[in-house]
Amino acid sequence: MIMFGLAGALNNELKIGDIVISKKAVMYDYFVAGEGVNENIRIGPIEADPQLVEIALLATQYVAPRSGGHLGIVLTGDAAVADAGRRAALRREFGGDCVEMEGAAVALVCSMNRVPFVIVRAISDLADEHAHTQFEEAFKHASDRSTDVVLEMLRMISRPDAADPVEGAADSRAYPR
Repeated sequence: MIMFGLAGALNNELKIGDIVISKKAVMYDYFVAGEGVNENIRIGPIEADPQLVEIALLATQYVAPRSGGHLGIVLTGDAAVADAGRRAALRREFGGDCVEMEGAAVALVCSMNRVPFVIVRAISDLADEHAHTQFEEAFKHASDRSTDVVLEMLRMISRPDAADPVEGAADSRAYPR
C-alpha cells in the first residue's frame, strides 16, 4: 500500500515541496467519544515496509534530485496543524517530521492485515499560522511532486525485466514514461 498526498512540516529542515518518506507512522491524537467513553488514544509507532521505503527513496531521488527524499516520522492527527506552538510541541514530543490526517490510520489497518505500506508526503505548508495561505499557494506543486514520486515507484515495481524491483532501480530514466 502506498499512501501519498500532502503534509505540514514539523522538522525545521523541511521546505515546501520537499518529500517525506515514512520510516514510521504515529497516530498522536485519535479521539474517541461516545456513550461512557471520552479519551485520547495514541497508536504507534508503526514501521513502514523497508523495501517500499527503499523504492520510495530511489523514486524521490529521480523525481527531485536536488532535494531527494527525507526519511522520517509521519504524525497523524484529527485536525490540521496551523500553529507554531503546536508544531514545536509535536516535534518535541513525538520527533515527527511532518503531520497529516490519514497516514497512520492506513498504516494501522495495513499492519493488522500484514500488508506492506509506505507513506509518501509532499510538504504543502509549515504547520504554522501561515499554513492556510501556504497550502493554497503550494497545493498544485506539492500534489504534483507526491504524485510523480508514486508514479515513479510504480514504474520501478512493475519493471518486467527485474526479478527484484529495487535492483538497478537507481537509474529509473530507462523506464517508459
